[in-house]
Amino acid sequence: MNKGDPRYARYQAIKNALKWLCVVAYGRLGFANSTFGRINSHEVVSFIGRKMLLKAKEIAEDHGFIVLHAYVDSLFINKAGVQKESDLQFLLDEIEQETKLPIEVEEVYCWMAFVSSRQNPNLSVANRFFGLKPDGEYKIRGIACRREDTPLLIARTQLQILQILAQETDPAKLNRLFPDVVRLLHDKAAALYQRTLPLDEFLITQRLSRDLVNYKTPSPVACAAMQLQTIGRSVQMGQRIRYIYSIEEQRVHAWDLPEPLPVHHIHIAPYKELLIRAAHEILQPLGISKKLLTDWICSKSSYLAPPGVLIDGQEIPLLASLHSWRQLPT
Repeated sequence: MNKGDPRYARYQAIKNALKWLCVVAYGRLGFANSTFGRINSHEVVSFIGRKMLLKAKEIAEDHGFIVLHAYVDSLFINKAGVQKESDLQFLLDEIEQETKLPIEVEEVYCWMAFVSSRQNPNLSVANRFFGLKPDGEYKIRGIACRREDTPLLIARTQLQILQILAQETDPAKLNRLFPDVVRLLHDKAAALYQRTLPLDEFLITQRLSRDLVNYKTPSPVACAAMQLQTIGRSVQMGQRIRYIYSIEEQRVHAWDLPEPLPVHHIHIAPYKELLIRAAHEILQPLGISKKLLTDWICSKSSYLAPPGVLIDGQEIPLLASLHSWRQLPT
């Protein structure tokens, strides 16, 4: 159906509702306390899903496509010369014929990045990726700006980095935008150290994963929950707890305490680490190491990109286009 059809929005809503009903029913099959669940039914659904996904992968590879990533019920594929949906129709037809399942092209992306595991940089994480669509919008899964425990200032910074990178549809030219990214990170780091941001931008929201009595070594969220319990608040497992990292003895300050945290009591170091981690999550697929990124943010550096990466045949000083730079405390 054409997206301009007046019925499109209604049918799209119905499709999404049915999709989520299926998702919930599938999850319920494997839930231990489900009244109608059955674990071997859950396993069979997973088996059939994997089997169909692998079949689709093999068909794509037989036609010369490179399978970049597979995620639940999606394949990310690439082939030189394939630039629009019609170029893929023959592949869709064969996959439908072989699997007896309908398949569609969700999007032809300008570029797609898959984030590596922190434990093993050579392996990507199945549910952490982002890709630029031709209309300038992103498909995003699993990165910091999508997680509810990310402070607002960190989520906004990551989204602003993505907005900068959205200016370039050719992935080979993304490194030309690094000076703009560094300028943004410099401004964010300066605001962080000067504590000029509103308190709620430092706010972290996490769920209690267990009852407080079961914490042997209290985590930050448990410490915040204990503070609330001390003033008579009811605290239970699964509850969302909001807090800010502080230099006080307990390391955190619960947001819902009667007395607000003084601005000069904010502990900057954890937020600096979160800022670097969120920026690295975006820049790491482009070959930027965490050490180099830390140098860019916290000290004067001399390269726009790692050694060996040239722009128009010459290395460009990182700070050449920046009007000002000062050493920030580490």
